[in-house]
Amino acid sequence: MKISSARSGAVSEHTQDSPIEHPAGKPRAPAASLGKLSDLSSMARPKRGAGATGATMGADNGTTPFHAGTQNDCGLHTIASLTGWSEPTVVQKLGLSEQDVKDISAHGMQPDTVTAAFKHINNGNVEHRQGTADDLVKGLAQFPEGHQFALGMQRDSGIGHLVSAKRVGDRLDITDRQINQTTSVRNEQELQQYLQQQGASKIHTWYDK
Repeated sequence: MKISSARSGAVSEHTQDSPIEHPAGKPRAPAASLGKLSDLSSMARPKRGAGATGATMGADNGTTPFHAGTQNDCGLHTIASLTGWSEPTVVQKLGLSEQDVKDISAHGMQPDTVTAAFKHINNGNVEHRQGTADDLVKGLAQFPEGHQFALGMQRDSGIGHLVSAKRVGDRLDITDRQINQTTSVRNEQELQQYLQQQGASKIHTWYDK
């Protein structure tokens, strides 16, 4: 996922700089019937300057059919993680062409494209917010049981990474489906350490309104 700070102000009318606060309540299920994905036409026009995230896609779990070895599919993998769909189903539901998927694999997704994708699969009921790593850490205790969201980590280089997160009991499970790895954090210190290890300088979250 490519997160460009120059474009972050145009992501969504619901975008906020801080704090990141997630409302109580469990997320709704995604829509079963989907229309044409006109909002994602920008996927076929990749932005210049995108680079690799440094992550390596898993190739042995049967859930990573796109171009194994490329490094910017994290947006599609995260959608699959949050919806419970397979990656081919995500491609089908979003109406993506083979060229769209190749472009995403090569160049990543801008935050506004991620927002459009989540709105498409959830009937528009998506909130996008942004803030600092500290904002997310301070709000950890407010996440209700079962609350899940997409977590975008912007780095100083401008190239970020997208994962899914879910509150389970006394912990927050952060799943990087691109590399088939789940990290559990149980307190603010562990979450702060995780974000520091990822080099996150700014945080984006997407969740049901």
